Amino acid sequence: YLGFGLMAARARVIELGRAATGKGHPCFAKGTSLKYTYADKEYPVDEVVEAGDFKGCAAAAFKALDHDKDCGADKAACSFSGVWRGKPASMQRVYYVSSYFWDRALDSGIITDKSAIEFKTTPGEFAKRATAVCGKDAAEVAKQYSLQEAHAPYFCLDLSFCHTVLTQGFDLAEGSPLNLVKQVRYNGQTIEAAWPLGAAIDELSAL
Repeated sequence: YLGFGLMAARARVIELGRAATGKGHPCFAKGTSLKYTYADKEYPVDEVVEAGDFKGCAAAAFKALDHDKDCGADKAACSFSGVWRGKPASMQRVYYVSSYFWDRALDSGIITDKSAIEFKTTPGEFAKRATAVCGKDAAEVAKQYSLQEAHAPYFCLDLSFCHTVLTQGFDLAEGSPLNLVKQVRYNGQTIEAAWPLGAAIDELSAL
């Protein structure tokens, strides 16, 4: 899923969700005007004229997934961007997600225990939080959720993208069990559940 980290996803969603007039975007509050920079390229959001909207933002996030790209297998076994998801039976298992899913779940209040390293939730909780956030201006969001000023304008987009990846990308139901993970326990130690760990596992599995 290279290219679908949260920072890269912001760029894709901004570009694909921008209104035809160039004066609106459903992932941003009314009055927003900013430039998002990713990989030395600027993605402008200019003079948003309508309030942000979760459903509209989720639709933009869905476009960014490139959901219909062929993965070389039966459609039911594909996730998004041409990536094989696995056998349909795997959908019966519990999913573990980390990295930006954990960060935004913590920021939005889905995770209520700040000392936890694992927390059980559902994809639907991301939708609830996104619905509450979208439409609020960045100053209000920053104050209510104690966010860094740099992240506040993108909070609606981030939460909507998380929800869309889970429900549209991986086809999980709103109430599917989901384990958010910050760290994993191994031999009496805790190890950060971040992308280098996943990359290492992927490399080792190829040996």
